[in-house]
Amino acid sequence: MTSSTQLFPVPTIQVGLGPWGQDWAKNVLPHAAGIEVIACVDSNESRLEEHTALPGDRKFVSLREALESIEADAVLITARIEAHYDLAREALLAGKHVLLEKPYTVTVAEAEDLNALSAERGLILCVAQNYRFWPVVATVADLLSKDAIGELRNVRLTFRRDHGAYPPALAAPDGSATGSVLYQISVHHFDLVRALLGEIADVDARRWVYGNLPGRLTAFSATIELESGLLVEYSADQVSHAPETPWSSLWEMEGSRGVIRWAGNATASADDAFIELTTDESGRVDVPVADLALTDRQAVVAEFVDLVRHGGDSAISGSVNVKTIISVAQAVGSMQEHGR
Repeated sequence: MTSSTQLFPVPTIQVGLGPWGQDWAKNVLPHAAGIEVIACVDSNESRLEEHTALPGDRKFVSLREALESIEADAVLITARIEAHYDLAREALLAGKHVLLEKPYTVTVAEAEDLNALSAERGLILCVAQNYRFWPVVATVADLLSKDAIGELRNVRLTFRRDHGAYPPALAAPDGSATGSVLYQISVHHFDLVRALLGEIADVDARRWVYGNLPGRLTAFSATIELESGLLVEYSADQVSHAPETPWSSLWEMEGSRGVIRWAGNATASADDAFIELTTDESGRVDVPVADLALTDRQAVVAEFVDLVRHGGDSAISGSVNVKTIISVAQAVGSMQEHGR
């Protein structure tokens, strides 16, 4: 991060103070170098009063009001997924750089439209794929770059959580029901597949139907085919009674000379992440997880600010992240084609 970024924080409007937006406001933005929230937007006035200490003339119930009243350079969108496209388009048309919570948009067409608009206006548009910036992911990427297990032959990912008490908004992905495990969690895992293994060519998916949760996509399996030809086996279950995995999912990566088994969350703590490397030469060893200066959403914000200040593209740019949304759309289409 350059000194100019630190000296001149990017004045930003935050849109959306639901539960995750509140987490951004409380745990991320007050500690994020290079960005300053100068206004907040939420259609619920009580949320504005409760979750931001900004003065009354910096609180708005619509983005339009904020844009007309406040001089800002960027808009951070932490609103519900269905609102991402309209809010991002409004911000870009107003000449603002945009950082969106994941997933990027509901549809590929929406993402491509925003990419075209941001390019036309010369604006930065990024998606907060924060798992890319986790220490455990950086450490595994380093092992793969050093050919630690040789040529990859088989990769399996398993994600399990017990969220059976989630509300009925968890529905099957029919183009609008974005509360599903696919849009909320698996989008992270698909993005990590791209980050660690290469671009995705196709996704063949089947949903698991639980009789007590009709119409909800809470679990599914998929075969992810990479452009390299490698096949990745993936399963996600949001109402599992088996032991829960970390948020990264549990990864097992088999190569021609060994295996990497790993999982983790946002920190490098041994309680939060582990990496087991087993090779023909050295047997099984525990690999220390890298200790990064910036991780998770703090690193996302730093990347965004750097792009705003200096231009360019990165892995979280909308023009690149659209490939993750394409893979999600492939999973949705496959489930619909198979009728489950």
